[in-house]
Order: sequence, then C-alpha cells, then structure tokens
Amino acid sequence: MTIVLGVLLGLLSTLGAVAHAMTISRQRTIAVSLAKQTIENIQGADWANVATGTGVTTANPLVTPGTPLKFGGEDLFFGGTSPYRTYPVAAGATFVLSTFVTTVPPAGGKGTGYRHVTVIVGWPSTNPTHTMQFSSLIFPLDYTSYPAGNGTAEVTDGLVTLSGCLGGDTFDDVHVALPGARADTIASTLRTAIGSATSAAAHVEVHPRLDSSTCAPVDPVVADNCPRVNITNVADNDSSTSTLNTASGSGGSFLCPISPTAGGLAVVVPPAVPTSLSSDAKTDVCSPACAFAGAIDTVPFADAAVTPTAGSSATFNSGGLTGGLWSFASGWSAATRVDHDTITSTSGSVTASASLSAPALSILSLPGVPEGMVKVAGFTATASASAGYTTIAPNLIFGTTLQLWDGSSGYAPLVVVAPGTSWSGTSSFPVGDRQVSVVATVQTQPLLLVTVAVTITPSTLDAAPGVGTDNFTVEVNYGRVAANSAWLTKVA
Repeated sequence: MTIVLGVLLGLLSTLGAVAHAMTISRQRTIAVSLAKQTIENIQGADWANVATGTGVTTANPLVTPGTPLKFGGEDLFFGGTSPYRTYPVAAGATFVLSTFVTTVPPAGGKGTGYRHVTVIVGWPSTNPTHTMQFSSLIFPLDYTSYPAGNGTAEVTDGLVTLSGCLGGDTFDDVHVALPGARADTIASTLRTAIGSATSAAAHVEVHPRLDSSTCAPVDPVVADNCPRVNITNVADNDSSTSTLNTASGSGGSFLCPISPTAGGLAVVVPPAVPTSLSSDAKTDVCSPACAFAGAIDTVPFADAAVTPTAGSSATFNSGGLTGGLWSFASGWSAATRVDHDTITSTSGSVTASASLSAPALSILSLPGVPEGMVKVAGFTATASASAGYTTIAPNLIFGTTLQLWDGSSGYAPLVVVAPGTSWSGTSSFPVGDRQVSVVATVQTQPLLLVTVAVTITPSTLDAAPGVGTDNFTVEVNYGRVAANSAWLTKVA
C-alpha cells in the first residue's frame, strides 16, 4: 500500500504540471488570437486612424520621454482612441493589450513612410507574469506604389416576352431583348479594360395551328431570329499578348424584320445604325487621339454606350380584333463607365457608373384604348459606386409612374413606382363583341418588372366563326442597372 500510495502521489504531481502547461498553452493561443485581431483591425482602418491612442503617456515605462514621445526608438504617431484594451476572463486569466504605432522614415525617398504597429499582450491584467509582443509594418498604397483596384458597371439587357395563345397562335418563345452595355476594368500588376455594347435581338417561335379533326398542322412553324450585334473593345497592357493598351470603335448596322405569324402577330425590333454602338478601353497613357472623354490619367478607363434609333412594338389581329401588344417609344439608351483616377489629393479612386434611359411603355392598345391598358412613364435609372480616397457611398436612383385603364373612359390615378415597391391592379371592359380582362402586376426587383395577363373572350353567343378565347401574358423586364468598385488601400 505504501508503494502504491507513493506512485499515485507522483502521478498526481505530474498531472498537475501537465494541466498547468495546458492552461498556459491555451492562454498563449488566446493571446496570439487577440493580438492578430487587433493588428488586422488596424490594417483595415483608414490610413489616418492607424495611430496610437492619446492615452499613452510617459507613465508607461515602455515610452521614452521627449518631443515627440518614442517607443522602441521610433516616434509615436498619435490620433487613435484605444491604446489599451482589456478582455474578460478566458482560460482563467484576464488579458490586457497595449497598442503602439510609430512612424518609420521613408526609405529611398518613396512614399510617406511606413507605420510600425506593436501590440503587447499581458496576463493576468495586473502585474502580468506572461507577456507576448507582436508587430507589423503597414503602409498606404496608391497608384504610384501599387495600383490595385477594379470596377464594373453594367446595364443588363431589357427583355420583353410573350406567352400563351392569341389569334390561333400558341407561342413557344417570343421575346425581344433590348440593348445593354457593360464596362470592366482590373488594375494590379497587369491592367485590363473592356467596354462592350450589345444591340437589340429577337426570337419568335410559334406552334402551328392544328386541324381539330386530324391534328395536322394548318400553318407552317414560324421561327425567326434577329441575332445580336456586339461591339467589344479590350485593352491589355500585357506585352506578351497582341491586344493593345488602347482600343475604341463604333458600329453595328443591321435591320432584321420578323415575319408575321399565321395568327397575325407582327414584331418590330429596334434597328441599330453605325453610331448607336460604341465602346472605349485604355490601360496606359496614349496620344491625345485616344484620350477618351473622362479618361484624364494613365490608369484604366472603359466605357460603353448603345442607343437604337427606334423603339420596339408588336401588333396582333385576332379574328378581326386588332391592337398592339406592347410599344416602346424611341429613346432606349444604356451607358456605362469605369474610371481609375490618380488625380486626387494623395492617391486615387475607382469610380463606376451606369445609367439607363427607358422610354415610355404602353401595353395592350385596343380600339377605344389607343394609349394602352397599362402605361409606364419614361424614366432614367442610375447607379454609381466609388472606392479609394473618397466618401461617396454607392447610390441607385430610380422612379417612375404607372397608370391602368379603369375599364370605362379613362385611367385610374397614377401609381408611383419606387425601389422596393410592388403593385397590382385589374380592369375589364367590352371591345366590340369581345370582353377584355387584364391583371397587371409591378415589381421593382432588381429594377422594374411589369407583367400584364390578358384574357379576351367572346361576349355574345353569335360571335364570328373561328373567334375563340385568347389567353396570353406580356412581360416587360427592364433588366438591371448596377455599379461596383473596389480598391486596395494598404497591406501589411
């Protein structure tokens, strides 16, 4: 028993030492984590806030008196607010962090000089018996020392779609894609700029009418396409590729008619002319001949724009009832721009902007309602974002109004459409020997989506032969207007 007791006492002593070592190890792990978090927070702060808190005085034995005060032989840089931070008990101890930021003279005449960040962690918080010290060099980045940033601006293609049955046609896929534009830039060790504008496009695919007794097609399948016309310019300062560091151009002439369907549907696609599509891109300084509007410095710039000369529309004829499904006036215009600018106070910024000018829209024009059952006013949507040495916040501006035919002799009061809103309304009225019913809905995600579901039924028993019920939906999606930018301000 004496021998066993001696062995157990020895084991208990060993276990106590192991437990103490494990506690110290956990505390060291916590200390490292707290110090790294503090340094990372300072690295992510604005350059002016990378500073020592004003609470650091000569009362601290690590501070050397003088003008200015010094730490570790370097001048302390003041301006922060939290020189010390105390953390609650963790792993049996309370930790205190002391942060010192000092200036390092410029090396080789470059830049404004580094700032030296030192974080000292001690525990317990009073008369610490354990301390750990961590340090990092932080410096600001600008386009001279390290141009790192990117920006994107885009106006995605609007889309008008038709689905359902109308005039004996069953629509498998009918859509008109409205023009869009995009500008991209990337600036780091290598630079790239891209400007791209796209024309309108369309596709019409209609199932043939079938004989009710034989199920054989009465009319041939209609499938027409209006392909896109793109103009894209790419600038790349990589000498190993053939792409130049500047590029610009315009063009895109086309005219694409869509054949009327057997049921009487006719679609008009916005044509493009040589001046309606344009894009520019630059990555470095170039002669005045390629100094695009807004590109005033030697860093990346890209823009793109598209403006068709006419609108888009579709008409129909259903058993003698004629009308318009949708009609966009002329004036659809998409423009994007991204500009990296070094001509600011100390460093630079990346600014991205996108805008869409949307003309007035009418949906379902009929005898007695020539302006359309649903009217959406023209509007301009813009998005912008800046990064770098700037306080400009991302911004989206958009708003329009809408009216719905009240079913008798006029339009219901205006509906104000703003970001984050939704709306729905109904209307019904007779047109000749037909009854027209409409359900309209509006959503503003991501920009504007207008959906109009229509039912046209014979209102009398002696309707004209071959006149049946039409059920179809017209949907207009204005696409998306977006801008984003990012700029790396400093690294450790």
